[in-house]
Amino acid sequence: MVLLTTTLSLAQAPGLAWTTNIGAQAFAVDVQSNIFALHGGSVVRITAGGSVLETNAFCPIPAAYAQRDSAGSYYFTGSFDGTQNFGGITLVGGWSNGFSGFSWTPGYPTCFLAKYDANGILQWVTSFGKQAYVNKATDLMFLDDGSLVAAYANNQFDAIRNFSTSGSNRWQILIGDNDLTPPVGQIRVANAGGGNAFFLIEDPTSSNLRRGWFDTNGNSGFLSLPQIFWTGTGTNAKPAICDSTGAAFIGREISGGTLVISKYLKAGGVAWTMAFNFP
Repeated sequence: MVLLTTTLSLAQAPGLAWTTNIGAQAFAVDVQSNIFALHGGSVVRITAGGSVLETNAFCPIPAAYAQRDSAGSYYFTGSFDGTQNFGGITLVGGWSNGFSGFSWTPGYPTCFLAKYDANGILQWVTSFGKQAYVNKATDLMFLDDGSLVAAYANNQFDAIRNFSTSGSNRWQILIGDNDLTPPVGQIRVANAGGGNAFFLIEDPTSSNLRRGWFDTNGNSGFLSLPQIFWTGTGTNAKPAICDSTGAAFIGREISGGTLVISKYLKAGGVAWTMAFNFP
């Protein structure tokens, strides 16, 4: 499902422009205002009015997140376990150096990041994550320098990993290792501009959301901001999204099939809350 909202001012809840029930996640908009949405490993192109134009299969396995660059190339991230051909390059995901003679051991998926051109031809693919742990991709975005940031988590740490447009790993930030907050399996990122970005994670000791920052060089830290309390107010809480101002958007499902979305300001407090009813 794709939700499109109008531009809003502070404390003004957005209006719903349209919905289209395609079961996909919007991730990019082009200069013609077409919307690109991810459905498994396929890209659905939708007009500004909500009509589906086409669906193209790119990634051979379901992806969790996607991005599109100005040249029309697509980037997919997700997790996989075992041998997988991504379209000309084969990788082995999971625990491939276990105790049983350094052979593959199932049940410990690895994350991947793959680039395909506008025609669906694989350009490169790389894998990342910690061996012998269940790794889960949680976000994907571009930084101002054109590089990619892939966020992921396992049961030891949350992490932010930076890749060049050619697929090489430039740096990694571990959040939850050593003296930082322990991992919780979810971390989201947002470009703040000027070479800076925000991350958003859940504090496992309080179930509150904490916000931090990082830059294109891999420096990072937590922000001295009010934590966001988001439990106890609904069921099936959806992953929060952080925007370029440091605000957070949180969705949760309440009784009767109602989806509630709230915007929390960077400095604290709720800007607005709105509800959608779906059959």
